[in-house]
Amino acid sequence: MGRFEKKVRYEGNRPGLDFTIRAQPQRGVTGTIRIREYLAGQSIYALIAYSAANRELPEDIGRFFGSFSIGTTRVKKVGPKPEAQGKELAGWGKAVDPDGDCQIKAEDNALAITIPGATLHDLNADIDKYNAPRVLREVEGDFSIQVKVVGDFKPGTKSMNPKSLPFNGGGLFGWRDSDNFIRLERGAVINSKGKLGTFAIFEEREGGSRGAGHNGPLTPGTAYLKLERRGSRIYGFTSKDGQHWAQLRPIDTKWPAQLKVGVDAINSGNEPFTVRFEDFTFKGKAPGGS
Repeated sequence: MGRFEKKVRYEGNRPGLDFTIRAQPQRGVTGTIRIREYLAGQSIYALIAYSAANRELPEDIGRFFGSFSIGTTRVKKVGPKPEAQGKELAGWGKAVDPDGDCQIKAEDNALAITIPGATLHDLNADIDKYNAPRVLREVEGDFSIQVKVVGDFKPGTKSMNPKSLPFNGGGLFGWRDSDNFIRLERGAVINSKGKLGTFAIFEEREGGSRGAGHNGPLTPGTAYLKLERRGSRIYGFTSKDGQHWAQLRPIDTKWPAQLKVGVDAINSGNEPFTVRFEDFTFKGKAPGGS
């Protein structure tokens, strides 16, 4: 009846594959099997979950897969964090600045977010950090959001996250809670040789741990991003002119109908970072709307 797969990684450096099979082994009976495999050295680790007859896997199945650990030093996940409070921003949604040290301003049909340097602002389950400034709105069912991402992405020479390189990111995201979200961003990183690398980050967090990682190429400078939900599948697209689009590998999810979507900004570098969002469009239905 269907097979869906996505690339995953364990602790950032061990590749894996997560695939779901929906089958009808006999007439009138359906079932779902989900398998996640990791390659670590010469070993393969596999986790398997399957549904009862004519039932779906539970919505929190991602927490089961996320609980997998090699060794005993992994940080224990205790569930989603309380939702940060925000203020309504006309035409955009609710502006959220968890640390209260960023600027989020609407100006001339655009939105500018400024993050100070030398303080880490991220959406990263690996280090349990969710203080990135963002603006989001509620949506129910399928949606499509698009934005033009403008600004100089120069992360500086030092990362405020000792486990990663200096990074700037800005773009779109879909948010269920701090344990379950998908980011689609224009990204820039300073590598170990001091050179700037740019790319599109398209990654999932599921059950408080890494899910799919379907990043793609993106040349430096202004870029357009588009994020769409069609049923249980999330699509990411990039463009340099807003007309010709490159599709990234889609991500299959197990999410409820109601989510939050919007824009976010990430800064792990030691320099201030400003990103400007222009030409924002939203197509979708507000919860309870028609």
